[in-house]
Amino acid sequence: EVSELVAIASRPAPLHVFLLESFGVVNDLVQVLGFSTCDAPAMMDPGSNTTSPVDQDDFRYFQGLCPALSIAVIIELTDLVGRCGLYASSSVQNPGPLSGSGVVVSNENGTLNRRSVVVKFDGRTSRNIYIAVRGLGTRNIFSLVYWDMVFVRDKYTLLAPLSTNQFFLLNLTTQLRPTINASFVYSISEGNNGGYFSLTPTTGILSVGRPLPGNANTTYVLVIIAQNALYPCHRARTVVTVVTYSASLLVAPLAPVSLLENATVGTLVAQVRATGAGDRYIFSVAAGNTGGAFAVGVTSGRVTLATRLDFEATTSYNLTLVVQSAAFLSVRNATRLSVSVLDVDEPPFFVAPPCAVGFASAVGCTLQVSENAPVRTLLAVFRANSSNQCSPAGGSAGRGCGNLTFSIDSPQPVPFSVNALGELKVSGGSLDRERVASYAFGVVVREQAAGRPPLSSRVGLRVEVLDVNDNAPVLVSAPVVTVLRDAPVGTVVTRIVGTDADSGINAEIRFTVASIVSGSLPFQLNSLTGELVLSTSLQRETAPFYKFNVTLSNPTPGPVTTVTITVLVAGGAPNSPPTFDASLYSGVVREGLPAGTPVLQVRATDPDLGSNGQ
Repeated sequence: EVSELVAIASRPAPLHVFLLESFGVVNDLVQVLGFSTCDAPAMMDPGSNTTSPVDQDDFRYFQGLCPALSIAVIIELTDLVGRCGLYASSSVQNPGPLSGSGVVVSNENGTLNRRSVVVKFDGRTSRNIYIAVRGLGTRNIFSLVYWDMVFVRDKYTLLAPLSTNQFFLLNLTTQLRPTINASFVYSISEGNNGGYFSLTPTTGILSVGRPLPGNANTTYVLVIIAQNALYPCHRARTVVTVVTYSASLLVAPLAPVSLLENATVGTLVAQVRATGAGDRYIFSVAAGNTGGAFAVGVTSGRVTLATRLDFEATTSYNLTLVVQSAAFLSVRNATRLSVSVLDVDEPPFFVAPPCAVGFASAVGCTLQVSENAPVRTLLAVFRANSSNQCSPAGGSAGRGCGNLTFSIDSPQPVPFSVNALGELKVSGGSLDRERVASYAFGVVVREQAAGRPPLSSRVGLRVEVLDVNDNAPVLVSAPVVTVLRDAPVGTVVTRIVGTDADSGINAEIRFTVASIVSGSLPFQLNSLTGELVLSTSLQRETAPFYKFNVTLSNPTPGPVTTVTITVLVAGGAPNSPPTFDASLYSGVVREGLPAGTPVLQVRATDPDLGSNGQ
């Protein structure tokens, strides 16, 4: 029956079913069969190797036995003889180098004898697999295989301990792509020589079934096959590389270490080394690290000094160092490190704060003292201790700590001294802020112990001399000034100016009229600015000058200065008419006197000055 022929024919059936009407068409049938069979793809099972020759520039076509199960398949070609090109598609039945790159993936790389391509599927294309192999050499033989890509990774690297039985490695069912909804049967196809590994076919649990022999870093390469339990034509592959390690973690012992107490932070103290349980480790300090004196590199195992050491406080440390396998956190070991601190001769040190306040205020080591402070006034008390360990009284062991003495360190003489108790006092010579406002010098504490040179420390000191109102103001402006007679009211006649050698408020000057020597003053004196302002009109005829006393003082109690100020009234425009000395003059004259004979004398006066009074 024709229907039976169509059912058993390869697709597309219309091209592969032939009905012979007579023997005369046999030649035509042979020609059609030749064309059809040359281009028809051979069917391939996934995971089954197909080996075939192919002539140069000729093609061999293949098709997957069933549509792919996953979102992609990987096709691998191995050149056994010559070199071949590989082409694949999900839509082009006979892919090749002239097919569009958007529908065909290809690999003609000639540097290796193995090449592969990945065909990916999306929702718009079928999951059929079409493959073509083209001969590129003069003589070519190849091997071809393809796999469903159902695993999230095509390669895994795992660690396994030596001499350990039933060690879990991997659950393959958890490694399926999320889109895969099928059950698989798992098996080891290659690499399980000796049967050291076991794989449960239905659960996909891969484990070490027998103790692994040999040394650490032995490598086993297992090829794992997953076959669809319901549709055997769906097969996938992944490669698991197992590297062995020693299950026991060994830590090399550490020799005792001695460090000078003045060793710098960051000094390398020791190097922790471990072997077994992999090749990466986590290092930490578990105990004995008083005050966090040491640090260990988490991944390097380098033990370094983290803080300054102090022999007088801690003479030794006993550290417990833990090493943990980075690959197997439950595998760990520990070692101990003994560190001895060696004493170093150190200078004495000032107890903070170095300046204990006596009768002066202090900010750090800046002191203040009044310039009228008497001799032996206490400014500060310095306290210091020895940095070295003292021997017991009467003992002979150790160098011991010596006596502490204090002294002044200054290139120039200073009016201060420090005694054996560290008391800084005013010494001989009076303080005068106007001469020296501050002193900068140092106080040195020195320790002298038998058998070693003296050691010392210095603290810088600044003493500020506070002002006392002990200087009287001094007049610097002129004591005699002139004002024009016709100057208007409000005119600033002069500005009285003074100066004071003191500082601050002690140098501020106030001006007051102490007394008037003559007449009443037509002026007002500004006590703050010293300006002398005309308050009434001047009359030189009645007062040609004014003389008065002004006191210069400070807002604070202290010496004052009194000066005499004279204001001269100078001429200006005439403002007084001339007057006769009599309202009526009379005289007698005889007749016959020649011209020019005096008859009488008229007199007049003008109080104005200069030409205004002529």
